[in-house]
Amino acid sequence: MEYRGIQKIIKITQTTMKRLLNYKRVVDKEAKADSKLQWVNMTLENMRLSEASRRKAERIGAIVAYSGIIFKIQNKMIPYRSLDGDYLLYNMLIELMNELKIPIEVIEIDSLTVEGLNLNAKLASDTVEA
Repeated sequence: MEYRGIQKIIKITQTTMKRLLNYKRVVDKEAKADSKLQWVNMTLENMRLSEASRRKAERIGAIVAYSGIIFKIQNKMIPYRSLDGDYLLYNMLIELMNELKIPIEVIEIDSLTVEGLNLNAKLASDTVEA
């Protein structure tokens, strides 16, 4: 089998996923508070602070969404497929996990996707014969 994307992914446990989601909630809450402050007290400093926290919230949201996809792949809910920003999101997830002091464990994709890919191939051959 040939993969166009990355060969290894970061192991996302249920505890890790909860921590990432909680961090996302905190960052979203901060961004919302900064946005309110911007409208209450319209200064250039508050506008810049609001913009910076909005960007941080978007970045964290993308990273947490990517970790959700990885979590589903590991639990065989969805098959692995290469994403456009795999390498960028992978590196951003590593940075975030280091920032939050979450231990990082890397696992092979082959062990996760072989069964799913074989199942899909079998289903495709069944529909051709019918």
